[in-house]
Amino acid sequence: MYQLQHLKLLIEVQKKNEDTAIIIIDRPVPQKGPLSNVIFKQEISLTELKHDLRKLLPASLDGNVQEDLTRRLVETIGDHCSQFGRILPNDLMTYIAAHFLIIEALHVAQGLPLLSKQEKQQSFAVTYNFVLDILPHELRIGHSYM
Repeated sequence: MYQLQHLKLLIEVQKKNEDTAIIIIDRPVPQKGPLSNVIFKQEISLTELKHDLRKLLPASLDGNVQEDLTRRLVETIGDHCSQFGRILPNDLMTYIAAHFLIIEALHVAQGLPLLSKQEKQQSFAVTYNFVLDILPHELRIGHSYM
């Protein structure tokens, strides 16, 4: 639970155990065929997830919240790249999934409709490709566009 001005944001994730969360990666999958029902999951330390969520939360609800969320995502990924000298696909997808957990919690707290699975997948791909476009090539080890 996070407090953001007058909103309480409840971010629910599945737990593998007391120390590990499992988050869903809503990345695009083929509409037909054997991969059409694949669910991508990522295990992450609860401590690390909480830290990432705090970094990704918008500063306030004033102004352009989506712009603030995107700026914080880019800054968080930049910090990761500075620390490790690159960002692997799983790391990038995990940051983006956490970003969308916040967006979903904001929608719930504000009484807005949730995105459909297809809208989540499209938004995920747009965000992933946006980040790849602004990252220097040498930091994008093993990535491809969605």
